[in-house]
This record gives sequence, C-alpha cells and structure tokens, in this order.
Amino acid sequence: MTELIKQAIDKIDKEAEKINNTYITSKVVQRIIDTMLINDANAKKLLEKRKTLQGCIMNIYNHAKENGNTQIQGAGSFVGGDDEDLWEWVCEYYGFEELQSNATEKVNLFDVL
Repeated sequence: MTELIKQAIDKIDKEAEKINNTYITSKVVQRIIDTMLINDANAKKLLEKRKTLQGCIMNIYNHAKENGNTQIQGAGSFVGGDDEDLWEWVCEYYGFEELQSNATEKVNLFDVL
C-alpha cells in the first residue's frame, strides 16, 4: 500500500467519523476503500481538497431526488433505485474509474510453456 493510498484512507475515515449516518458512511466508505483505493490515481482524486465525503453524500441525495427517490432504505438501496445507481454517483463525484479489485491479468499459456 502506497503512502497516497494510506493518506486517502485516513482522510475518508476521518470524514466518516464526522457524519452521523452509519449506514451510508459505512456502505460508501468501505466500498471506496475496498475497490477504488487500489491505485495512486484514485487516491489523488479522493485527496483533492474540494472532494469530501459530505459532498459525495450530497451528490447522492441530489441524484436520488432528481430521480424521485428521496430517502435511503436501511436494507441497502434507494427507494426506487439500487446500489448500482448509488455507486455510479459515488464514482462520478470523485472521478473514479470503475475498477475490479479482484480482476486477474490474462495469461498467455504459450508464455508459461
């Protein structure tokens, strides 16, 4: 883990502590850490001073409101929306590119032989 990734995790954890919404902060923060903070490019995007977890949550609520969804259910999704909508809005806010944390590189079998 690089120093930039450590700084990004520290920043988002501190921001999550200040927000009094355990469901959304844990859901968003954990997924960002697990799937997006796996390279320095995304860490730099999260570390931008104008990008905050509170701003991200407001972006989510604004998109939900535009789509007629004004609340989050405790079970894990927006009323009338789904987790993919939520994640798309998170990535849009921070400027993350969707990455697969468990993606594997294709191997040419002839290289192994």
